[in-house]
Amino acid sequence: MEDADTPSAKSGQTLAGITILLMVIIGATTAVGLSPILPQIRAEFAATPGADFLTKALITVFGISALVGSPLTGWLLKHWGARNLFLGTAITFIAAGLGGMVAPNLIMLVFTRFVSGVAAAICGAAYYTFVMTQYPPGKRERWLGYLGTIGAIWAVVVSILAGELSQFGWRFALLTHLLALPLLVLIPVAFRKSTWTQATPDSSVARSDTGLRRMTPAIVVGLFSGAIVMSTPLYLPLQLSAIGVTDARAIGLLMAWYMVVSATSAFLYGNLRRFLSVAGVNLLAFSAAGAGYLSLALWPEAQWRLAELVVLGCGTGLLTPNLAAFAGRRGDAIEKAKSIGISKAAYFVGAFLFQALLAALAITAANLSLVALAMICIPGAALLLAARPGSGRARASEPAE
Repeated sequence: MEDADTPSAKSGQTLAGITILLMVIIGATTAVGLSPILPQIRAEFAATPGADFLTKALITVFGISALVGSPLTGWLLKHWGARNLFLGTAITFIAAGLGGMVAPNLIMLVFTRFVSGVAAAICGAAYYTFVMTQYPPGKRERWLGYLGTIGAIWAVVVSILAGELSQFGWRFALLTHLLALPLLVLIPVAFRKSTWTQATPDSSVARSDTGLRRMTPAIVVGLFSGAIVMSTPLYLPLQLSAIGVTDARAIGLLMAWYMVVSATSAFLYGNLRRFLSVAGVNLLAFSAAGAGYLSLALWPEAQWRLAELVVLGCGTGLLTPNLAAFAGRRGDAIEKAKSIGISKAAYFVGAFLFQALLAALAITAANLSLVALAMICIPGAALLLAARPGSGRARASEPAE
């Protein structure tokens, strides 16, 4: 039976896929769009009390936005429907960017970033839910990988574009929000009706297995995944600087190498799931990330560096799509949206929870923070080993949940 939000024809499916991949730019722009222009913003508002803190908040506020927005996804999806939710978040994202261009002070600029972050968090949880409910097993795992890969590519593109636009003034960098304009045309066409027809709930979920009890495993996995993935851009450059790599261009190239490996790993997630369960991928991803962190801390010599970043990137690239696969493995569309939204919120909570410890260790010695991250990977790797049946290998022959 034709689904209101599921493409019934090949052309419709292709258009929906293109639209979903373009939506990833909302999160990528919110996360990294201002990074190249932070020095210019701080210089312009240097006389503002707390300017240094507020300038950093332009980036860190995204975590708070995710805590607010992600858990709302299920409720909004139920009451608004997929088309209206996607369209509303795209309009809000564009408006927040343009609002930032005319923000008279730092506080208002931070507020526009918060609004943009809420829209990005809701949209992100919703398109992960779309993939988990509207594509069959086997195909959905490939699409989870595609989302991670495209997110990394968009992040690089937006960073470069923002840097170029900032040559005309830092406010012009916010024009990157206009990259989402095609969504205003694509969304109404790709999702022709506002309602989201729910997929058949997984019969393996007992009626009593609902609410917080059902979501707790996804929350825990989200906490550990966020701590590992979100800490890499913060502490890897510190370690590189501590071992003598002080040239910004050299650090940038090494980080770009890491991002390419991570994006490639995410792209291959669907193929890997043909052979490994969610728990197996979780074990592999955390083990690789832990080995990469520990190796970088103990053997920082240049001849090993690229190989160590390959190991680290292979691990971290798998964590985000695997979290979505685990959180959205059961239930109808609304339940999946709730679980994915809560797990994404936990993802950012995890990043914040471990920062105090990691920052203190980094002050003592940069490599200690990497050792600590490697130690965090040990319980992370073991999290799903006792997982209940139902999250096994992805097989194309399985019925959709």
